[in-house]
Amino acid sequence: MMAVVAGVPVAETAQPSLGLVFAAGVVALVAVGLGWAATRYAVTIAHEGGHAVTASSLGWKVVYIMVALGGSGETKYEVPKGQRDFLATLAGYLGPAVFGLAGAVLLNAGQVRNVLWLSAGLLTCALFMSRNVFTAVRVVITLAVILAVLRYAGVWASTFFAYAWIWFLLIGGIRSVTELARARESRRDVSSDAYHLRAMTHLPAGLWVGFFGLFSFAALILGALILSRSL
Repeated sequence: MMAVVAGVPVAETAQPSLGLVFAAGVVALVAVGLGWAATRYAVTIAHEGGHAVTASSLGWKVVYIMVALGGSGETKYEVPKGQRDFLATLAGYLGPAVFGLAGAVLLNAGQVRNVLWLSAGLLTCALFMSRNVFTAVRVVITLAVILAVLRYAGVWASTFFAYAWIWFLLIGGIRSVTELARARESRRDVSSDAYHLRAMTHLPAGLWVGFFGLFSFAALILGALILSRSL
């Protein structure tokens, strides 16, 4: 089956060229590096989504998701009496990396549109759980971009976008951890996940920041190997 991109026939293939894969990675890197002020909200949504998905999978009620000006966020869920929210708290900074790895596996299997539809579905859930207008607007912007790609982009463009989106989650997960580390260095952290994990486990918050960073970096390496079909 053939598609036409800029007047040139392009074969619809489940395996795009490595040039496309790595060009998408460069675009994602620029978006995280130079466009962080605007793009960080998408990573925050993935972060809060990690909390929400984990809490929901434990059978807990998720009350709301909130994204704040500046990129911070909060997920409120009801913890049953006698239980602790260790896993749900842990899942936040791991969220972008885990979602990115899942997307990489699907892309490696040629499931470009499924990656975008799954992302759209999760964002729709986040929209219904949004606490305020600011959060809803950020979710809607991200959702609208993905839906526009699904509706209007051709095969090549949608494939490129899907790869850039997954690269963005993998790279953005690392950037969010570095932001947390800077907040702790400047003693501005009084409510982060690392802060709460320290209270629950009595292990230093810095240790949890290191774990988040190590996990995110490992996910990026693994994701790169999967996306480049080296695994």
